Amino acid sequence: SPAFSGPTTTGGSSQSIQGPKRLTREECETKGRSLLSSISSDSDILSCAASVSDKCCRAVRRQLGKGGPLYGCNCHGGFVQEAVQQAPEFVRAVIYEALAGCSVSC
Repeated sequence: SPAFSGPTTTGGSSQSIQGPKRLTREECETKGRSLLSSISSDSDILSCAASVSDKCCRAVRRQLGKGGPLYGCNCHGGFVQEAVQQAPEFVRAVIYEALAGCSVSC
């Protein structure tokens, strides 16, 4: 028997310490549709129309950032573009500006 055979677990728990996982593209599509009305009426999100401010970025990160209901959705190629195309045309530039200005990482 080797002196060290690797880590062992005690208590039967195999939980990860990594934190929340990113949603799959399918989960993003489903969850995005269900959250659309609450996101579009969020006053902090609406502040993005005036400027990409701290308030705006907090709201964007609250939705797309780690632990947010749409965490990781901006990481799926084309997902954000498809979602933005669902928004009225006059708002699309504002959305892209907020996403770029708030730098939500994958």
